Amino acid sequence: MCAGHLIATRLCYSLLVRFILAFEVVASENNPPNTDYVEYNAIKTALVAIPRDFGVRLKVRDEKWLEKKMTEEGVRWN
Repeated sequence: MCAGHLIATRLCYSLLVRFILAFEVVASENNPPNTDYVEYNAIKTALVAIPRDFGVRLKVRDEKWLEKKMTEEGVRWN
């Protein structure tokens, strides 16, 4: 396997973990996810389940922690 592939996989994993640690994913009040098992599928004739579109909202878990991490990385915050 290519070394670049391994590095890219680890970078994607670390980005995903930081994202999950920084934000809480909350269902949208206007367009919530459909959890009804009959109406869940967007395309009824599809071989696999394809969920209908839904909205989410990202809520900061700990603003002080996020601000500290962003300044450590040299990213402008606010």
